[in-house]
Amino acid sequence: MARSLNVLIAAEGCAESKTCAPVAYGSPERWFDFRMTLSHTCQVTADWNERGEYMLARHGIHPAWANEALDDPDRLAITPDPASKSGRVMRTIGWSYTANRIITVITLVDNGRLHGVNGWVANSGDQRLCRQEDRDE
Repeated sequence: MARSLNVLIAAEGCAESKTCAPVAYGSPERWFDFRMTLSHTCQVTADWNERGEYMLARHGIHPAWANEALDDPDRLAITPDPASKSGRVMRTIGWSYTANRIITVITLVDNGRLHGVNGWVANSGDQRLCRQEDRDE
């Protein structure tokens, strides 16, 4: 079951697949968060055209693996990413079946599209966050 968390998502054409209640984030001029639960009928994927090759070369993470982590129904999404300087990016920690690992994925919503920024094998801190969320449920 997907966790209901503050997440930013651009899931085009999937309005019937999600339940959302808008939660204001920042000032009205800024973007918004949505508290949502996605059903698994709507696949969550990011656009990796600009950063996919970098992520693969730098961290050995294929964009398809990152998309599997984003689409994990038990993913943990943190908005904004605590390491973000701009406060505009989201950290998602989820399972990639192909990689057989927990992957940390950084994404950015810009002009209504979800862009992949970076991804790596989850470090011990991110893995602890996942375990903590599992205990809290």
